[in-house]
Amino acid sequence: MGAIMSATLGEICAYRLLRQDVTAGEIPPYMTDLFIVLLAVLETTVAPFIGWVGQNRRRIMMAVACLATGVFTFLWFALPKVHMRSEGVEFCDGAIMSPDISGGPNIPLRLLIIILTFIFFGVTRLIVFSHGIAYIDEHAPSKMALHFGILTTSRMLVFVVGYNMLTKFVETNMTIQILLVAIGLSTNSLKLIMNMPRKTLKSEDTPSIPKHNRRFFSSIGRIFSNTLVTSQMVAMALTASAIWGFAYHQEAFIKFLGVKFGPPMMQKIEKKKMLSIIIKANALMIPAYIASGALSCTTGNVAGLEKDSYSQSQCSQTCGCDIEWPEFLPVCVDQVVTYLSPCHAGCSGFESIGGVQLYTNCTCASLTSRATSGSCSDSLCRGIFGLHELLYTVILSGSALAFQAHGMVMLRSFDNRDKSVLVGMINSAIALIAFCCGHLVFFGVSAGTCNWYENGRCVLQNKTFPFVVGAVCATIVLFSLLITITTVVFMNKAEKRAKVVPPIEEEAIPPNVTEM
Repeated sequence: MGAIMSATLGEICAYRLLRQDVTAGEIPPYMTDLFIVLLAVLETTVAPFIGWVGQNRRRIMMAVACLATGVFTFLWFALPKVHMRSEGVEFCDGAIMSPDISGGPNIPLRLLIIILTFIFFGVTRLIVFSHGIAYIDEHAPSKMALHFGILTTSRMLVFVVGYNMLTKFVETNMTIQILLVAIGLSTNSLKLIMNMPRKTLKSEDTPSIPKHNRRFFSSIGRIFSNTLVTSQMVAMALTASAIWGFAYHQEAFIKFLGVKFGPPMMQKIEKKKMLSIIIKANALMIPAYIASGALSCTTGNVAGLEKDSYSQSQCSQTCGCDIEWPEFLPVCVDQVVTYLSPCHAGCSGFESIGGVQLYTNCTCASLTSRATSGSCSDSLCRGIFGLHELLYTVILSGSALAFQAHGMVMLRSFDNRDKSVLVGMINSAIALIAFCCGHLVFFGVSAGTCNWYENGRCVLQNKTFPFVVGAVCATIVLFSLLITITTVVFMNKAEKRAKVVPPIEEEAIPPNVTEM
């Protein structure tokens, strides 16, 4: 679990570094989406092969991958810097509360290191996940359900909270972030070598693993010839696509996540019970997605924002506000009108009264010349936001249960010799459907519901955006649900056919006839 979490954190750090280049103006905003899609295509291609390579040396392969990536992390010390502001506010007179952003002369070298970071951490994650799952299933099959659930949930949890909580040192103190990731991977490398047994301890529940015909294309052929496995692989990837699209567009992070696992010791996995869990989890997520997208609150009057365009208010036209300013920092003037930033409200100073931050000398505040931080509807929308967080937690919990059940159905329906290749194929399907096709779908949704588009990026979405995202996610999960229900129907029909087929009766042997 630690290696999966460290590898995922490394990928998030690379994404943060790429976002720094976007903020500095060195690369266009769409490059982050392009990187995600291209890396997903790469993962789709190499994941099955990574799962096939080193099947007889799983422990060593995982340990070497973690150690090599941990050592590579120190290359971040050579990363050319872009000067970032952790928090910044633009005022009417052009003053900025923290240093400006500027790029360095070695941007190509910086991009090369970022790309290598994505590749190193992505390959390490694939190796640990594919061979780790197969290794656990070979040595402790009764604990497979628990471990599979922990691995998938830990990756999803780090995805949700990692960007906002676990990788902030990328902006503030890169040395600490490097040490955290490098030490985490190196420690897991040592644990893999020292704590994991070399040989499988034979017991009653240890599966027999055929040693013949383990060629790569033979394994791939066996995977695609298993209808139950391929259908659940697609269903699992669709579930992943929905949660990825939903989470990628969240502005807030999850503060609490609770996931309920099944019994840790499961001597026998009953496929129908697992499929029933998937159906129930999907049935729970569909209304949660729809309800989350349907939530709304009155945003009030936003100065300058029309139906599909934005124009700066006359009262702050002389301020020279930077239209490319990346931060969205709404302020409330006279408890009535919301402005997109202190500069757009004409404010040129700030003060703190009783712990409340106020912006002063605001030309758009004719009564008080002051503005408060946050939109005017902030207090009204806090309850709605709390409900949104609750629904988000339900969606994450349902996704975690579905992932666990999908994985166990596939692992218990397939040849033991191909387990790591199967997990590689699962990663490949998720990369293709969720991070490539799914990401492009949600990119189109984001572009189609943009209310204010400026300088190659969407500054503000329109009011239909949450509903469209929720509806698309619910539709994707519905397809996953239909695939699983169809699988159950065909399994039931196959069982009935097996019961109807009459047993072959043995032909009666006539008694010997004595010749007269």
